[in-house]
Amino acid sequence: MYLNNSVVRTNEKASDVSGQSMYLNNSVVQTNAIDNVPRYNSTFILVSYYWGHNVVNKGSVHGLTYSQQVDRLIGNCERLEINYYFVWVKQFEDTKYQAALSYKPDFIQWCLDIFPNHKCIFVDTDLQILKYPHLFEVDADCWFVNWNEYDYGCYNPFQLVLPGAILGFANTHAARAMLKILTDFMHMHSFLAEDKSFSGIISRHFLNVYLRCVWLPESYMYMFERHKYSPELGKYTFVADIDYEMRRGTYSKDDLVMIHEDFETGNLDDIYKKRVGRSRFPPNFNRQQGEKLRCFDVIFRNYTTFGLTPRQAEEYRTDWKHKERNGIYRNKPVPEGKVVDILPLASEKFGSPFLLVTQVDDLVEATDFIDSAREFKMDYTVYKTQKNYSLYTMLRICLIENKRDIRYVSSKAQIRKRPDAFWINNMDFISPNLNVMYTLSKCSDPRVLSLPGDFIYGFSYNQRILEFLAIVESFVRPRHILFQHKIFEYVFNVSLAVNKLRCWWVDKSYLTNVIRVTQSQIRAQVPKKYTRVTKKLKQCGIKPSLNADSDPLPTHYFGSRSSNIFHNRYGKKFITYYNA
Repeated sequence: MYLNNSVVRTNEKASDVSGQSMYLNNSVVQTNAIDNVPRYNSTFILVSYYWGHNVVNKGSVHGLTYSQQVDRLIGNCERLEINYYFVWVKQFEDTKYQAALSYKPDFIQWCLDIFPNHKCIFVDTDLQILKYPHLFEVDADCWFVNWNEYDYGCYNPFQLVLPGAILGFANTHAARAMLKILTDFMHMHSFLAEDKSFSGIISRHFLNVYLRCVWLPESYMYMFERHKYSPELGKYTFVADIDYEMRRGTYSKDDLVMIHEDFETGNLDDIYKKRVGRSRFPPNFNRQQGEKLRCFDVIFRNYTTFGLTPRQAEEYRTDWKHKERNGIYRNKPVPEGKVVDILPLASEKFGSPFLLVTQVDDLVEATDFIDSAREFKMDYTVYKTQKNYSLYTMLRICLIENKRDIRYVSSKAQIRKRPDAFWINNMDFISPNLNVMYTLSKCSDPRVLSLPGDFIYGFSYNQRILEFLAIVESFVRPRHILFQHKIFEYVFNVSLAVNKLRCWWVDKSYLTNVIRVTQSQIRAQVPKKYTRVTKKLKQCGIKPSLNADSDPLPTHYFGSRSSNIFHNRYGKKFITYYNA
């Protein structure tokens, strides 16, 4: 009955995916899309492929065949009005297990091409969906379960260790850029585990800096823990139903969105040894995960609707409460920003796609600023400095009133060359970051912000940035004005904004050549409350590899004296520009 509303097509071809079409030349597609137009209104589509049509899945607690699991998943989608696109790839039945799994990034890329107006969320077909997954509607670039989110002994939400069961990508330039990097790697290493490969590449090259990432709660892939499995017999001796599984647990049945009833944890090691083996591990995985790992003892401020609607935030409720009880989070509402009048002193338009702004006590202080704006044809507005609100209040109100991206340059700085980074159009936040500027720096992690001063900022006009600036505003007091950039830095780091905003760190030349600071920022004593957090978060030096079990060593809980800086060769692949 589940297929009554499905479109079934045989001999599906994927000629638009170079070198990969052969896999889909003899396949069967089950989808609710007609002429590649999904029937339901969701902004995402669940996609997957499978093989072994009438073969019983050895990991299935109920002895289902692979096709029966797909039918069950289709039933979930139809009941919840979720778009889906599932493919039976017959050729993989004669292919090695890992080679078939390594096709995932190609398949996701192909689905993004087929459905250009939708996010494509790859899910393993043995998952079950109990409730509509509202988090897939978030305006973001990627969706993963991150095991680091649930390791409270070594908590580090900046690093990613993902399972391959859920891999979500939006149809954005940044998401496609990351997917292309992962796809190219798997083409060269098809024998390696795709989940470990993805985790290593994303962590080693800090790709989350350039992306809006959603780390899904455990309720999106809840794995049953109360089945009983016998390795000697090679089968389950007891299978728990969901009501038994939920007894005295962290979650209630109503919390669960997606469950992984099969491949329960007691069975994983046995299946792993028989089917997979250690040879699937990428040889550099433990090094990639260990080099910049720091086990944090920071209490993060979790702003519950920062980048989320109240309905989406509700799906994190149980996880967030659990983290607060364990001293990981302090849950806070996003504050309301101040309502103030900002006073423009001068403005001029040249047709630039963004507005260049600064603030001064007297218009004469803006002479160099105005001359530079005119020279490089940038629309500008000069605002009057006010003592009753901070720079960040002015910037937020400026965004709201002008409804366009803004670039801020301090009146203490002189624009000497065309600032090309100002024309980047797909990053939420643009700024210098000392953690990536100086090659001798011992603490050099681009996921942690360290500001040189209030000299250069770029902000996109969107709800996330408005929320973030409102959060910053709530911390800045009149006594902080001399070091308000350190308050900004603190809020960025402690609110995990690097995972929520697309960020671009301008290179060193922007403070020495492109935009020259003509007057040093007044030095002031910064309260340790604000500097201590950044110091703890900085990933000082190169750490050793994880141990043989991929667990951290004692040194991952502390800094290191070994200095090194990472230069990300992939960064420029993530940005796009306005037309000059």
